[in-house]
Amino acid sequence: MSLSKLTSANYQEEKDRTDRKLAYLAVEVEEIVREKESLKSMIGEKERAISAGESEKSAIEKDMTGLLEEIIQQKMRYEEDRSHITDLRLSITAHKEKIEAAQKEIETTGNALEELSQKDNLLIPFP
Repeated sequence: MSLSKLTSANYQEEKDRTDRKLAYLAVEVEEIVREKESLKSMIGEKERAISAGESEKSAIEKDMTGLLEEIIQQKMRYEEDRSHITDLRLSITAHKEKIEAAQKEIETTGNALEELSQKDNLLIPFP
């Protein structure tokens, strides 16, 4: 009987050890499941953050495209204005030259008129 008792006690100890191992493994499985759920949650949050970042990036790229188009249009207007200013400067210079020529012609005509007047006074005696 003592051998049966000993064998029975050994089986009971083995069963208790196995039960403790199973309980420990069950706790570990629960912890792994919680970690897995936590990681899934974190992955979901990161995916939403990435999606939000991509949306923001898209909006920024759209704004940049608009700004670049506006800059191009302003450069075109600037070049047109610059060309117009150059034309105006050339026109002003040409008009100044015409005015100077006209002033010289007036001066020359005035001198000629004065000379003619002096010659006329010499030719016509006064009474």
